Amino acid sequence: WAGGRRFSEATGMRIAALLIRRRLASSSWSEAASGLWARRSSADDVAGWSSLAESPQRPGTVRWRSLATRTSPAADPEKLTVVKLKEILDSAGPWPDGLKRSSKKAELVAAVREVLTATGAHDAAATRSLDRSRADPEPGGGGDADIAAAASLSVEESSTVFAGPTDEAGSNTVRDEEDPVEVLMDMREPGAWYPLARAMRREVHLHVGPTNSGKTYSALQQLKAADSGVYCSPLRLLAWEVAEGLNNRDGVPCNMITGQEKKPVDGARHVACTVEMADIRRMVDVAVVDEAHLMGDPERGYAFTRAILGIPAKELHLCGDPAMVPLVQKVIEEVGDKLTVHKYTRLQPLKVLDKPLRSIKNVRSGDCLVAFSRKAVHQLKRDVVRQAGLRACVIYGSLPPEARARQAELFNDRATTGYDVLIASDAIGMGLNLSIRRVVFTTMRKFDGEQMRLLEPPEVKQIAGRAGRFGQGFGEGGTTTMVAEQLPILRHAVAAPVVDLTRCSVAPTLEHVECYLEAVPGSTLVEALTALCRDATLPPHYFMATCDGMLAAAKLVKRLPLSVEDHWMFAVAPANVEDGGEGAKALWTFADAFARRGRVGVRIIKRPPARAPETQGELNVLEQAHAAYDLYLWLSMRHPAAFPERELAQALRQTCAAAIELGLQQSSSLRMEREWDERRKGGDDVGYVDKTRLRECVERVRAEVDKLAAAGFGYKESDADGVYGSVRFKAKFKGEDRLAGVGGDSQRLDRDAKEKGERPLKKERARRAREEMVSSEEDDKAWVCLSHMKRNREK
Repeated sequence: WAGGRRFSEATGMRIAALLIRRRLASSSWSEAASGLWARRSSADDVAGWSSLAESPQRPGTVRWRSLATRTSPAADPEKLTVVKLKEILDSAGPWPDGLKRSSKKAELVAAVREVLTATGAHDAAATRSLDRSRADPEPGGGGDADIAAAASLSVEESSTVFAGPTDEAGSNTVRDEEDPVEVLMDMREPGAWYPLARAMRREVHLHVGPTNSGKTYSALQQLKAADSGVYCSPLRLLAWEVAEGLNNRDGVPCNMITGQEKKPVDGARHVACTVEMADIRRMVDVAVVDEAHLMGDPERGYAFTRAILGIPAKELHLCGDPAMVPLVQKVIEEVGDKLTVHKYTRLQPLKVLDKPLRSIKNVRSGDCLVAFSRKAVHQLKRDVVRQAGLRACVIYGSLPPEARARQAELFNDRATTGYDVLIASDAIGMGLNLSIRRVVFTTMRKFDGEQMRLLEPPEVKQIAGRAGRFGQGFGEGGTTTMVAEQLPILRHAVAAPVVDLTRCSVAPTLEHVECYLEAVPGSTLVEALTALCRDATLPPHYFMATCDGMLAAAKLVKRLPLSVEDHWMFAVAPANVEDGGEGAKALWTFADAFARRGRVGVRIIKRPPARAPETQGELNVLEQAHAAYDLYLWLSMRHPAAFPERELAQALRQTCAAAIELGLQQSSSLRMEREWDERRKGGDDVGYVDKTRLRECVERVRAEVDKLAAAGFGYKESDADGVYGSVRFKAKFKGEDRLAGVGGDSQRLDRDAKEKGERPLKKERARRAREEMVSSEEDDKAWVCLSHMKRNREK
């Protein structure tokens, strides 16, 4: 169980020895089960342990059931979900007469107890279902012969057979006085958690340099030339961009895998994925980890450290900031790999301009204005439209990836689209190729979640470096501030020397948690995470990742009857639950429905109106709904049987993204939109996002709902307890702040329109609303009947 996962072989066997010896002394463990586990742990069967840990799983299942679940079946059925109960019954053979898949949980629990009792607590089939949830047979032979042999061993004989594993000092016995918790907390060799990577001597190439230096490009050239490879990205958008480039431009078949979706390509031996999805069990020729300096990030750094230590690649290419060179050298030296450092310089110079911008009226085509809050970004857009008379795109963190990519595309093609200016947050620091002429910091301070602070030099360099991208038509990049008082701060940050990273992040895994729960009976996931984060012993150049979000999610669902693996799944889900907002409500509702019903429908989320938002509040509702659909897709990737409405969730997410894109595009002034409308009607490609895509998304939603209804999962049929539509989103912003120059001064705009002989503002909005009306209610009936409106207008 522990030999091939997150521990070195010796440490893993020591922990397993101590835990199983405890079980052997416990009257709750049957002799048959103790004998089987003793055979698995004997010195002559270490290979069996490794195959047990590394054998393939059924797609979509969680990796392991806890030891407590495996060894106490009599108490388990009450704690298992409906889906798992059905899995056990399926594995045990034909279902009892009168029992149906639609039966209540109490009936399924009773049937599972009868099956376990009739098979002596652990039938081989039930063990395969409950222990590992996979369809392959027992490794190393398994089956009835192993069960019979195990049953013939007494507890004393089992203890004798089990005395094989060696400890770290090389002795043939495990000391009785050792505390398994102390052994577990000894994490001084994180590299030993990845035995497949340690079994080979990798060639590690470290590509370091500032932004716009070509380091990632060089690494990708090696990836393209390899027979197999993987690209690990910090962002979904980057993974999608690399996969699209390899498939369409370079002719290299490449799969794309993120936490929310998989896009397989026939014959592909390359993968572009987010760094959290990197497969440490698949050997490749070349692996590329982009923005590898994020290994020092307290929240996501553990994923980069895992990729750097654990990917079994002949060549591993790490791209990032020069600050990580000493730390990577130390880490790679410890694991015995070969390291080569490649240093790059900026392809085009970055210059701090002598004068500040001073006024929005001085904004020019190709400029990027940087702000650090969503509200400030939209306010700047309104100011640019009104004062500079220019079209503007916006990019910020909570904007869906699809909308961000579209806004970047409109800005880069500004010669034809007319979107001259970009308003952005620090989200542009990585992941997007933008043709920016000048980066203007509207402020040099940001709120980091706790306090307002000055920007750190690395943050300033990352954002300012987006100016003057090589190959985008600019000779050099320029950066400045809005006011003269902040210009010295910018100069100091750009000229600041590199400060080396000193530590990288690691995080507890499910295997660590399961070990702790077995070693400390009666403890919970929250207690295990707290202890692991607080008491683990790490090398000086490692630190434990911030687990606040994970702990908050674990506490949120701790009272639900979930297995350890399911509790872990919801604890690590990508939902913001610390503020107790709508993200927390969505996660808890999904977990509650999972525990009570077994089948979770995406229609638990109340659909927002599928139309272009006009205010910041309406836009915020769409962004929250998009995040909730993302969460459902993430859960569906890990448990497709319990979260089966994946296609509908995908269609609903795309509908939100299309509505957001339409709202952002229509947020310029009416005069400007009319001007570009005329150009579009004249045949010009002006980047106009019409309503066709939104209508197509709505039609796809209707088609998916019809499919579910035909399969017996209509709105009323599948919502017996009335949870559909219970997750509703409210705007986090008060007031009716408009998304662009059309709001806040309607009388002036009406007066200007009358002077020019144009349609007044209210009538123009009504005309747009009639064009944008599309279906959005749960029963898929149109919330406004356009024909009825036409009849009234005719009357």
